[in-house]
Amino acid sequence: MVTLFATAVLVVNYMRPMTGEHADLLLLYAPPVLLIIALPVSTFLFNKVVGSAKQQNVPLNKKLAAYQTGIIIKAAILEAPALLACVVTFITGKIVILGVVPLVLFVFFIHRPTLYRLESDLELSRDDLEKLKSGIS
Repeated sequence: MVTLFATAVLVVNYMRPMTGEHADLLLLYAPPVLLIIALPVSTFLFNKVVGSAKQQNVPLNKKLAAYQTGIIIKAAILEAPALLACVVTFITGKIVILGVVPLVLFVFFIHRPTLYRLESDLELSRDDLEKLKSGIS
């Protein structure tokens, strides 16, 4: 991974294949557009992964594993626009695009897993909820 990034840095700093105002504009719009696309895609995939665990006959540990997988997938997809914003800032030197990073962090904060969200997303039964609460204490 480090080798790939080092190679990208060399290409950007010494060869400068993308120059000009049009290339900068394309790069500047890419992270916000990717964020707009990533929000519904990540939610859709999260719901698809978690949806399989909503059945009542699925054990609690399987439900929690599916929820964890869904959260990881959602976070990975939402992280892409922030990472792209960092790379675009590195390439263009325009710091304004880093405004995407706080937006992504805010989305992470809103979608953080809580007991209430876990209960509603997985549609937990009373028994499962009691098992979960007793495991937390």
